[in-house]
Amino acid sequence: MLVISNPLQDALLRGFCDSDFRQVDRFKPTEDDWNFIRDISSRFSEIEPSIQSRFELYLGLNPATRLRQAATDFSLLKRAGLAQRGFPLEKVQSVYSHSTNMVDLGEKTAQSGMLRVAFGDAIDQQAMAEMEVLKLIHDLGEVLTTDFTPQDATRISNAEKCRLEDLAMKIILEARPGLYEVYESYKQKNHLHERLTKVDDIIEWLADSLASKIDDDEFDESFENIVETSIPVLEREKLADVYRPYGRSLIEAIQGVYQHEALKERLREAFPDVQDRRQAIIDIITGHVGFYSMQEFLDGHDLKTSLLELPRLDVA
Repeated sequence: MLVISNPLQDALLRGFCDSDFRQVDRFKPTEDDWNFIRDISSRFSEIEPSIQSRFELYLGLNPATRLRQAATDFSLLKRAGLAQRGFPLEKVQSVYSHSTNMVDLGEKTAQSGMLRVAFGDAIDQQAMAEMEVLKLIHDLGEVLTTDFTPQDATRISNAEKCRLEDLAMKIILEARPGLYEVYESYKQKNHLHERLTKVDDIIEWLADSLASKIDDDEFDESFENIVETSIPVLEREKLADVYRPYGRSLIEAIQGVYQHEALKERLREAFPDVQDRRQAIIDIITGHVGFYSMQEFLDGHDLKTSLLELPRLDVA
């Protein structure tokens, strides 16, 4: 498995990773693959540019430049879930922002000791590095497929979605076989850090939903329903060993923020930019905002983050 010691974000933006680059024969989808791509594209004819044309565009690029192009397109691609729920498109986060927020979430749960409490030494520095890679590439195929959601289930099955995403990743990462191996392994979720990555994916979605739901009048689905539909996914056998000691406490913290009306109002007031609000919520749920800082924030001061806050003494 490929291990990258420096953040993959830099590699994505540069468009190359020297340790992984290889010259390979051009990947060519079969005729059956093309018929499949055309079929899916026709089912989602409202998407512009079309899914078929996105595949054709990337196949026309030199394999060595595809990751660079994907990094650019990734930052522009909007997540579909909130848009389908009535949230204004201009406020919906990009898929790239979702991925970097997942990295931020992982770093902060590590710094606060949550990962060590839940998993001991099982998540070491190598596992953290591999998770960072996974979080930054796990949705990369959506630059070709677009972001399908459960609401699209009547038009595309989960098996079809997985097949389309796999074709997209084979094309994007054709010259980066090490990265593709990381992605292939992630799909099986046989390793703890891969399951943790999936749980962080869902936790970030809930933090994003809460940050957006704070603008209540612009969001037509209850936050409680979003949480309720997410928990069964987390309770599945493959994810339960991560959800129960780790994910459950984060969800409870998110629900605590949602139920605190004064805190939600302060978050709305202090962080009018939804992305800043998402990051503030991540700081709060991962224990990076102590008791005194929270009280000061509720009193109108800036939100301050730290891992250790000592009681303040009143000096006469």
